[in-house]
Amino acid sequence: MDELLEDGSSRFNLCTGVMNEQSSHSFSNPMSETIENKSEADELLTKFIIENGYELSLPENSISGFYIDKLLVFAILV
Repeated sequence: MDELLEDGSSRFNLCTGVMNEQSSHSFSNPMSETIENKSEADELLTKFIIENGYELSLPENSISGFYIDKLLVFAILV
């Protein structure tokens, strides 16, 4: 989460534990919210993982996140 908030974007594969792993460039199941602090970002990430657990359990899928002007966006990179 720190890398995402500091750099503005990040990808992470839950199956392999690899940051910035390259996948195809198709996004699905986007979720976005305006946040004020890291704890709100952590809550949104937890919610996203719970709601998309099956898709994120597939080794070819990664979480993609973007952070711009307090807007945090998560999507599944497939």
